[in-house]
Amino acid sequence: MTVADDMRPAEVSADAVTDHRVVSVEDHVVRELSASAREPLLDALYEVFCTRFVGPSRDIVGEHVILRHPDARLSVFRNARGQVLGFTSSEQTVHRDGRGRPCTVFDAGAYLRPGVKGIGGAVLSRIVLPLLWEKVRHPLRPIVYLGAATNPAVYALTGRQVWRLQPRPDREPPAQVTELVARVMASRGYRTVGGDPWRINLGVEFAFTDEERISRFVQRSDSPWVEAYVRRNPGFLAGDWLAMYTPLTVLDILAIVWRGLRGRSRMGRG
Repeated sequence: MTVADDMRPAEVSADAVTDHRVVSVEDHVVRELSASAREPLLDALYEVFCTRFVGPSRDIVGEHVILRHPDARLSVFRNARGQVLGFTSSEQTVHRDGRGRPCTVFDAGAYLRPGVKGIGGAVLSRIVLPLLWEKVRHPLRPIVYLGAATNPAVYALTGRQVWRLQPRPDREPPAQVTELVARVMASRGYRTVGGDPWRINLGVEFAFTDEERISRFVQRSDSPWVEAYVRRNPGFLAGDWLAMYTPLTVLDILAIVWRGLRGRSRMGRG
């Protein structure tokens, strides 16, 4: 895929990142960032985003990914020199479900520079602990995860770990779930692709920096989740994403924590 000159990632700083060890984490709420702090932080996080994706402008990424909501939470991971190695951005908003009941809709994304490893626990705690606190504050209010899979690998991994994930390879989601997905994604500024509320994009074409690796993964995979993703969302290499939805109970949240801890244990033994 040819990328126009004005779609290329930000220039790599002369002060290149060579140390990929995280030594500090800082947490922010978007609405609490001053203008003087917001702009340089946005520049640094956009540079990290551009190590994975090519195309969207700084303003688009800022609006839809980094500063996605006034109450969005940002966690920024830095090395010993203070350089940004990655970040997470998460949000919780309240919407009405298909039955008219209020529910907490959660979304989160993690973006790391290539080569950054061993921080799964820190990422997990920043994403999952606010969900447990939300359940303590509102024990009777349902929580649902509504995010987007940017590529087939993300969808396949989530499908193997989350048994109630929608959409599934073998059946269409319930109509009331599709209606909620369409309404929430529209409120986030996403555009629907091909009349399918589950296919969304940011309204601009962009590419992966590792597009060849992703293409090889698709060609070699025999996973029904990968096949279903590509069939339903054939434009993923040009920036089309597939929405993902699942309810989250306390047991679901604790299971996510357990899998994360088990993964860290296995890494330690290896």
